[in-house]
Amino acid sequence: MCEPDPEFGGALEFLSGVVPMEQKHLLPARGAVLREALIDRDTIKDERRAPFYHVVSAGMASIITMCVALLMLDLERVPYLLASLGGSCVILFGIPDNVMAQPRSFIGGHFVGTTVGLIFSHSFSVGIFTTACAVGTAIALMMVTDTIHSPAGADPLIVMAAHPGWSFLAAPLALGLAILFVAATLYHRLVLHRVYPIRWL
Repeated sequence: MCEPDPEFGGALEFLSGVVPMEQKHLLPARGAVLREALIDRDTIKDERRAPFYHVVSAGMASIITMCVALLMLDLERVPYLLASLGGSCVILFGIPDNVMAQPRSFIGGHFVGTTVGLIFSHSFSVGIFTTACAVGTAIALMMVTDTIHSPAGADPLIVMAAHPGWSFLAAPLALGLAILFVAATLYHRLVLHRVYPIRWL
C-alpha cells in the first residue's frame, strides 16, 4: 500500500473526521479534487504577483487602448458598452494567460452576449423578466459554446437598455473588439515579449 501523501494528509484526515462512516465512499480520490483545488489556489496567487513593471505597463497600455476606442467608436447612443470593454481590458492586459483572454472567449463571448441581447430586444418587450432571461440565455450559450467571458455577461443588459439595431454587431461592437485585441497583441508581443494569444480556438 502506498504511503499517505503528506501534502494532502491533513485535508484527508479532516474530511475523514467530519464525513459520516456510511458516506465515506463519497470522498474524492486523493489525487483529484484536493490537488485540483490547491493548483487553482496557487495559480490565482501567481496571477496576482505581477512585477511592478508589468503593473505600470499594463495600466499605461489600457489607458492608450481606451483612448483609441473612445476616439474611434461612436458611443453616444450606447455609452454603457465602455463598461463592458473596460472589463475586457482587465482580462486582456492583466491576466493574458487566462482562458477568458483568448480570442475564442473574448470575441466569441461578446458576440454571443450581444446577439442574444439583440434577439430578445427585438422579439420581446423590455422588462425585468425578459432582461433577466436574456442574461441567463447568454450565459448558457457561452457555456455550451465554450466562449465564457465575464464582461460579456453585461452585453445583453446594455443592448436591452439601448435597443440598438443589428448594425450594432459591426459597430461599435466588432470595431471595439478589434481595437482591444490588436492593442493587447501588440502590447504583449512588443512590450513584454511574450506569446499572446496562447491559443486561438
